[in-house]
Amino acid sequence: MAQQIYVAMVTGCILSLEATASTPLPVTSQKAERIRAAARKLDDEVTDIASLNFITTEPMFRSGLERLRDYYPPRNVPVRTRKGNPARRQFIWAIARAFYKHFHEFHIQAITEIVALLWPATDERNVRHELTSERKAEIAKAAEAENIASGRAAVEATALLSRAQRKPAPSPEGALTSSPSDSQRLRDTLTMLQSLEDTELASSLVQGIQNILAEFDFELRDS
Repeated sequence: MAQQIYVAMVTGCILSLEATASTPLPVTSQKAERIRAAARKLDDEVTDIASLNFITTEPMFRSGLERLRDYYPPRNVPVRTRKGNPARRQFIWAIARAFYKHFHEFHIQAITEIVALLWPATDERNVRHELTSERKAEIAKAAEAENIASGRAAVEATALLSRAQRKPAPSPEGALTSSPSDSQRLRDTLTMLQSLEDTELASSLVQGIQNILAEFDFELRDS
């Protein structure tokens, strides 16, 4: 099972490499200062120009300009630059996040071996340079928060499954009603699972149910 989790983890990171590598660079404090200065200058330039009142008095314009005047980059965002190898750096962080999520540890040697599959010149020194103590602490903190959210999602999924298995109550008038078929109940269950906020958990639960149905040669029939 651990080997399967490991292979799935590595595969997922490689498949998501393009998405992680295209993550935009955060705004530096120097850039944020220039943005604030430019916003203040623009505000001063357009103030009291009557011909521009139809623009400058718009609530959206004022709101956006005020946000730029007071803009500061978000805190606790890891520094990313275009120096070195940004794509490899992103991949190292992605592998480290996956390792901690699945195994609750950072295995530098294994991470290096995985990264070297795509960047053969990578050694442990490169990986340790990117995985500083501060960065690992941030990854661990984010993973713990994600685990808490996943736990809540799992409880919700269990409740959804429980409700889906309940038989409908008889109508107050005592009229005869037809019970939903097994196929319909399973379809409703899959639909509810797919609506979970934790998309990764939802996908895993749906795939698990579909695998079980395949083992029983159960075919979902149209209602």
